[in-house]
Amino acid sequence: MADLQGIINTLESVLHPVGFECAPFKVSWYNEQVESHFKLNCDEDALAFIIISLPCMFEKAFKPFVTKKLKIDNFPSLDQMEWDTQEEFSYDQCIFDPLDRCMKHYFQKIRRRFPTNHLQIIQDFEMDAMHRPKVLVQTAGHVAGAVRYYQRRDVREDPWDESQRIYGTCVHPKYGGWFALRGVIIFEDIKANKLVQVEPPDIIKADEDRIRLLNLYNFHWRDWSFRDVLLGVADRYSEEQKTYFATPPSERLEILRKLFENK
Repeated sequence: MADLQGIINTLESVLHPVGFECAPFKVSWYNEQVESHFKLNCDEDALAFIIISLPCMFEKAFKPFVTKKLKIDNFPSLDQMEWDTQEEFSYDQCIFDPLDRCMKHYFQKIRRRFPTNHLQIIQDFEMDAMHRPKVLVQTAGHVAGAVRYYQRRDVREDPWDESQRIYGTCVHPKYGGWFALRGVIIFEDIKANKLVQVEPPDIIKADEDRIRLLNLYNFHWRDWSFRDVLLGVADRYSEEQKTYFATPPSERLEILRKLFENK
């Protein structure tokens, strides 16, 4: 395997200053956990990374990106916004959501830092032809040891009706639920045979606490309470950030206008 620490150092030099972190995993660890249509189509031994945005990303990456790149005047809706194209952009111009564009921007900065490597980048919002996610980022985060993915099967005494769909959620050891899994970067030309898998910290141990977490995530996700399952977190979303994410995408224009007024 190539110098793993050197790769991590390069990634962190791009990610950490703007509020992201990363964790490595081997593709086979992920593929062993998912159904066939979610498997990553590359060498099972390839090195990959999960990319995670932290609470400070909104202030350090998103707001500077939007105020620098977006021409907002006289555009009534997000899908009609005009983006500054004086700089080179390699992302798909049909991506209208400002946050998705911001994430794409930083993922492409990573690609440019590894010009001789064959990188496959899959972001959390990308869908296949069947409208399924191209990657299950929660599973990727779990096998990388970065976050713990709590699912219905992790509850010993299942309280829900068999017909009830219960979605799982991840907990970060430092930030609880105040983070987001943004995508996966695969180094297709680098094998991770010597990489040792790390078990993610099991923070929510009691059955009743896991049930509470899954109930909050599935039935009360709008009030943010599932993100506060871990006490004493290192950081939380700001009120401005919570307001932005709680606002329907079609109504976020006024929030973006305020960013321009305050820049």
